[in-house]
Amino acid sequence: MSRLTFEWSANGGTFTGTGASVRWRAPAGIAVPAQLKVTVKVTEPTDGASQSVSSTVTIRVHDSIKEISDLSVQFLLDFSDQPELARVRRPELLQGLSGARQRAVGRAEQPAQLHHYSSNIGTPTSATVNFGGTCPFRNKTGVDGCVQTPVMWKAIDKRTGLSETSAGTDQTTAVYRESRWWLCDSDFDGTTTRPFSTFIR
Repeated sequence: MSRLTFEWSANGGTFTGTGASVRWRAPAGIAVPAQLKVTVKVTEPTDGASQSVSSTVTIRVHDSIKEISDLSVQFLLDFSDQPELARVRRPELLQGLSGARQRAVGRAEQPAQLHHYSSNIGTPTSATVNFGGTCPFRNKTGVDGCVQTPVMWKAIDKRTGLSETSAGTDQTTAVYRESRWWLCDSDFDGTTTRPFSTFIR
């Protein structure tokens, strides 16, 4: 073993240490998610020659807090950018988890009763990653990430012509599947001038 030499390389990042065991640190400031390759070449000297073998692994690099925060804000912006407050279907929303599918089916048959005219989606006040954990609002379990975002919507009830304002916090939950982050549920926690459940996603 002492006769072996190890050469470490990667298409980004830095190595600390030498020999068979080193520490690799991903480069700062890269766009995430990213895939980087780390290679080790092992050489054994022999009489008058040497033999080498190399192996490469692909490592996925994430900034999970940023990724789930960005997904949540974009989802809420897309939801708010609808003249009718109906369900937004996006590939980032993973169906069949935390009740998302059941609620989607239940509302697909209901006509939108609110005409949206104003919204304010804030910067997330909290984003946490805890694989297989629980999110605080409504005790959402079996999720990997939680994001709390301040929101405000103004709409007109088409049945009455009255304006309604709904403000509070939207909790989005996320799971890590298939080497990426997905949103799986969104739930509104707040108050409204005339309570309704349309904003529960």
